[in-house]
Amino acid sequence: MGYKMQELENKVGNQMLCMAVVHCIDVGFRNMREVTEEDIENAEENGLMTKEFVQELNRVAVEVSKLDFFGEIVPYIKERF
Repeated sequence: MGYKMQELENKVGNQMLCMAVVHCIDVGFRNMREVTEEDIENAEENGLMTKEFVQELNRVAVEVSKLDFFGEIVPYIKERF
């Protein structure tokens, strides 16, 4: 696994990081790179997730979206999924 992904996993935990990777794939890496802290603060809860959880998920997804896809993310996916 790439160093940056391991460092991020240590920071936020495996489950949140895996969810953030899936979220990036679902929403699109390019779109996540454009999300601002203001966007995150304005996020709303939904029937499954609290506002705080949605905000944290998006913060981690933004971090993931900035990583090298083939050098960091693909090796992580191969190991964890």
